[in-house]
Amino acid sequence: MTKEQQALLYLVRLGIGNDTESGFDFTGVDWRNLVDSSFAQAVPAIAVDGLQNLYEAHSGLTLDIDNQELEALKYEWFGSCFSAESDYDRHQSAISEFLKLCKLQEVKVLLLKGYGLSLNYPIPSHRPCGDIDIYLFGYAEFVCQLVEKHWKVSVNRSNPHHYVFSRNGITFENHITLLDVERHRNHFSDEQVFQRLIAEGCNEIEVGGEKCFVPSVKLNSVYLLRHMSHHFAVKNITLRHILDWALFVKVNASNIDWDFVYGYAKASGCSPFLNCLNGICVESLGFAAENFPVRTRDEKLQSRMLADILHPEFDKEIPATSHTIRYAIAKTRRILANRWKYRMVSDERIVVTIFNLAKKRIQI
Repeated sequence: MTKEQQALLYLVRLGIGNDTESGFDFTGVDWRNLVDSSFAQAVPAIAVDGLQNLYEAHSGLTLDIDNQELEALKYEWFGSCFSAESDYDRHQSAISEFLKLCKLQEVKVLLLKGYGLSLNYPIPSHRPCGDIDIYLFGYAEFVCQLVEKHWKVSVNRSNPHHYVFSRNGITFENHITLLDVERHRNHFSDEQVFQRLIAEGCNEIEVGGEKCFVPSVKLNSVYLLRHMSHHFAVKNITLRHILDWALFVKVNASNIDWDFVYGYAKASGCSPFLNCLNGICVESLGFAAENFPVRTRDEKLQSRMLADILHPEFDKEIPATSHTIRYAIAKTRRILANRWKYRMVSDERIVVTIFNLAKKRIQI
């Protein structure tokens, strides 16, 4: 692990209120590299929070960095906090506006991932915003027609997993299913589990004075796990994904049924991923071990997973889909390079995975 990666993990721990006792020697740290890494890992505002907490705890602190370089980086890094807070406000407004539109037709809205997870952060607005993921309890197409009529926006219906539309620069992903069961056939059983848990009930929150739902703790404990493990295998995940999980678990520690979670992980084939994930939360991010049980420890695999998160082993660009042959070759190479990751998250044979993806791409 590089000095900059160690420094970033330290600042992230401080930014979320962990590791307030130990110190870190910043001598020799390449601050340009550190700042770039914080953006690549989608945690720039969290890292800045950590740096501010460090200065508050040690008023006479000096860092090994040239003053001119520090000033240049300060505007970029600290500016990420103001940018994140502004984006968060815009997303809140967009969600509220969407909820008002759905309320007129008595359509219930389930917010997935993003906004709901931000509420677990010490400063919610410092979790970077992405797309707004929604599930509409069977009314996906109906609401698409609503936004086309009332918002005058176009809807992309090319993906059978979710429809996509944008308003004022903010993208909504309108989920038909929680997982992509078309391209990943092994997700069918997972989707059935999730739909059963949705039927058992979701938690109600308010956004901008408008009511909606977020997943129950039980649903999120397996949905986040499956979503994150899939992204880890298919491409990569970042420290922001790890923090989403870690802070969700910390806030809901007394309500998480680990027997259920590990039972689900065993059935879906992602037990190795879950064990390593919880190990990273404790050993690299400073969370309490009693809240993150590790049933089977594999230190070598855990170290490799963390290293891949901080710098993916396969980091080559994938050509655009318009370059059909080059795209297919590059995607196959990435799958083959990532087969150790697939073994962590699924029992499906790698050749079956390649076949199913190829079949969907060429529409056999």
